[in-house]
Amino acid sequence: PQSKESIVIGAHGDHLGRGDVGNSLAKNNEVGQIHYGADDNASGVAGVLELAHFYSQKMKVAPLTIKKRIHFAVWSGEELGNLGSSHFLKKHSKFKPEAYINMDMIGRYKQNIYIQGVGSANEWRGLVEKLALNSPLSISVESDPYLPTDSMSFYLAGVPTVSFFTGSHGEYHSPRDTPDLVNFEKTSDIIELVKNLSEELAGSSQRVVQYKKVATEERKLQGRGFRVYLGTVPDYTQEGVRGVRISGTSEGSPAHKSGLKEKDIIIEFNKLKIENMYDLVYALQAALPSKPTTIKVLRENKEQEFQIVPMLKE
Repeated sequence: PQSKESIVIGAHGDHLGRGDVGNSLAKNNEVGQIHYGADDNASGVAGVLELAHFYSQKMKVAPLTIKKRIHFAVWSGEELGNLGSSHFLKKHSKFKPEAYINMDMIGRYKQNIYIQGVGSANEWRGLVEKLALNSPLSISVESDPYLPTDSMSFYLAGVPTVSFFTGSHGEYHSPRDTPDLVNFEKTSDIIELVKNLSEELAGSSQRVVQYKKVATEERKLQGRGFRVYLGTVPDYTQEGVRGVRISGTSEGSPAHKSGLKEKDIIIEFNKLKIENMYDLVYALQAALPSKPTTIKVLRENKEQEFQIVPMLKE
């Protein structure tokens, strides 16, 4: 490659085992069963492997025409708080690629592929709009680069990032996330879209995207490692939602015991107004474990209040 710049394409390879690591949503009769993780995140890993194989096969035929290196990575420890990607970037602090493209859950396409984090560089939207013209996919872009996945490790290190995501679902973090539910045709289309985006970046010897700092990062949402535990699983397609919409609760967790349900939107916790994920993080940091408090949600456009007892994470 002519340029010193490089592109990284990555996904996380860890999952929950039998539910003893991370926030399992296994139901009573599923506790202890294998959490297959076909979507989360075997789909993303398959995307990384497929693209690495594609380019390696092309190299056997002729030199690649791209002008930048493309690195492929599968991270460990994402479910525990982006540990693998964060460690890598700290250990290799001089490694500053031009851009990072993440695939976290790309196997359950229904209506949209969400391309998240486009606020990390002004140029992302134009690139995505250009590629959308020739894609069979319905593409929805979201600005916020502070996502609970490995792309955030890169963004905090000063790298423009985007993350591909097909959305939360009822099988998330449970033994029900199985291969038969994967939309293989659309997953292939998503991988093709990632390939085309990577080639837009690598096809120029100049920088295509420039890092943009989003002001709300001063709040520093650091992964998933909160001290106080509710057991809610946020729906990470939050754009346009005032509050924090959840896609489920962990079995036996404070949120589960309090009666919270999928699609509830948290609007107040511990007497603090919640308008976004950052508000909830700060409210959790201020809450006392084992002390009953209240949580308000919007359920089918009606406000409801519940008693909840936050727990200290082990």
